[in-house]
Amino acid sequence: MRMLKYMMNAFLAAIFLTATTGVVLNKHYCMGNLKSVTINESATPCAQSGTSIPLPCCEEISQELKVEEVTQVSFEFDLHPALFDLGSILFGLFNQFVFNHRESPQIKNYFPPPPYVDFQSDYQVFLI
Repeated sequence: MRMLKYMMNAFLAAIFLTATTGVVLNKHYCMGNLKSVTINESATPCAQSGTSIPLPCCEEISQELKVEEVTQVSFEFDLHPALFDLGSILFGLFNQFVFNHRESPQIKNYFPPPPYVDFQSDYQVFLI
């Protein structure tokens, strides 16, 4: 379970890093049809046979995909009571089935120590 948490944290950190640094998406259209899509590279153009001159009907579009603002100043949260109840029930069931599969250790042949006997009060013997 701990390994799954580490993997999920690494995955979310990679997504966050990619979203904040951004990627460039290059698309190549030929006669209105999408022919090539690349990420962080120039799209491969279609050319006339035998030459590297691009056709005049082709078009290349570059898009920069990036999260502009990572933090959000205001946050509005509206949760209906029925949705909250459903979420808490589902969370309880999830915990019951996922985390309850562990068996509690069985302690066999264990006898607790005898209770402490206060001899002074039992026999009324006090030091003066």
